[in-house]
Amino acid sequence: MGARCGFRLRKVQNPQHGGGRTGGRLALARPGAGCGCVVAPGLGSDYGHGMIKIYGSPMSSAGRCLWMLEEVGAAYECIEPNLRDPEQRALYTSEVFAGGKVPYLVDEDVKLFESMAINNYLAAKYKPELLGSDLVARALIDQWSFWAISNLQPEAIKVLLHSSILPETQRVAGEVEAGRSGCARFLAQLEASLTHDYLLGDQFTAADLNCGSVVNLASRVGIQTGPRVTAWLERLRARPAYKKALAH
Repeated sequence: MGARCGFRLRKVQNPQHGGGRTGGRLALARPGAGCGCVVAPGLGSDYGHGMIKIYGSPMSSAGRCLWMLEEVGAAYECIEPNLRDPEQRALYTSEVFAGGKVPYLVDEDVKLFESMAINNYLAAKYKPELLGSDLVARALIDQWSFWAISNLQPEAIKVLLHSSILPETQRVAGEVEAGRSGCARFLAQLEASLTHDYLLGDQFTAADLNCGSVVNLASRVGIQTGPRVTAWLERLRARPAYKKALAH
């Protein structure tokens, strides 16, 4: 595949894994957008062939997938298409993922979208202990993961959109207040449930990562958390994998 549309990929090294593994980030940039760039043959290139490719920014839902990749210790490349750019969106949609969204994971012949599905796959393949030791634990991990993304996340995104993302003419103050109220209600439920260091007891699991990534978003948009949730979130943010993934 030849070079397309003059895109460039900027490689940011992230040498953290043992056994010769390296992770890294590839950020799409326009020609002349900065130094250290090399011309790359398109979004679906063979650059770093054999590594997992994850498409999306750490600031998007792909952030939880980057965190999981660091937790499981898999070698990967992160490619960041600018989907607000019409050219890049068209290229991404035609060459990588017709759905046009991130995150999107390519692991040899396996191609997945939806961050929770990606994280469950990564944990099952590379570090199954993150999915618990029995059926009940797995069900609880699914429970908290789906609870976070279907209940808490929409409320936090509502606050984010109407306080900073949308143009001022499209922001609705009532939506911010509704989002804050929704977040408070769901975080109170989480506060009551956190009777140990982690959601399933004393062991960190995928439930903490998936749920924690959403609570982290709520916290970043100014939602107050109770003492148990605050301490739990601090434990999660102190994890080396979290720091490596979200410090990009």
